Amino acid sequence: MVSGPSWSPDASAAASFIAGPKPSGVSVASFPAARRGFVLVEQTGIGGAFTVYGSAVPAGPWKPVRSGRVRCRAAPGYANFCRAIIGHPELSTPSELVLSYFDPGAGARGHVMVAGFRW
Repeated sequence: MVSGPSWSPDASAAASFIAGPKPSGVSVASFPAARRGFVLVEQTGIGGAFTVYGSAVPAGPWKPVRSGRVRCRAAPGYANFCRAIIGHPELSTPSELVLSYFDPGAGARGHVMVAGFRW
């Protein structure tokens, strides 16, 4: 866990290294086959916006890699927001980051979608 500028094994001492508002969701994984070290995907809004951070080690430092937006469509109902943006190390390559996400406007009840982004 990150505790300010350093690493802490105590979850209660952990603090976010992501500045600004709290993210809608976070996905973190090791991307060794893509030669990217550790990758954090931060969902920055309910419309599909995200920011990707990278680090050689879990303790950081974490640096912004890219930002973008997955293609979500509006749907009727209370759960009308894009969610669950997750990075996939098993599908990503050194030149392309693969993300999955839930698109509420895809099909009658929404679907999990997959998209690739250059990094």
